[in-house]
Amino acid sequence: MKVSLKIFLVFCLVLAITGVFSISNGQEWKTFYENEKERFYFDNTSLERLDKNSFRIWQKVTEKQTGTDEVDKFKSQIEVDCSQKAFKTLALIEYDTISGKALPEQKYGDEQPWVKFSLESKYGALYDNFCP
Repeated sequence: MKVSLKIFLVFCLVLAITGVFSISNGQEWKTFYENEKERFYFDNTSLERLDKNSFRIWQKVTEKQTGTDEVDKFKSQIEVDCSQKAFKTLALIEYDTISGKALPEQKYGDEQPWVKFSLESKYGALYDNFCP
């Protein structure tokens, strides 16, 4: 009986730990663009469709280091208007380059101007992924 109870407790502990990590790591970063210095990701779990021609999503930019290492530069929530091929930044979280810690989030809301983008740019890659 004691062995069964121990096995059951270990099983419950494993489930609890797995659940905690899946809740805290709910982000699903996927690469959508990169150049020789930076890599750009979007968080697939943050996609919010506003209508058929616009969406909001969180993106992350990392700076490439030696080897396969990367350092977070910033995360931003952007809104993309597919019909206008334009985006605006709604929120920004920058990272301290020395400590790697996130600085306080800056929220912009609707006051930011729309910025047009080319389909050959990094935002064109988001357009290809999410616009009709």
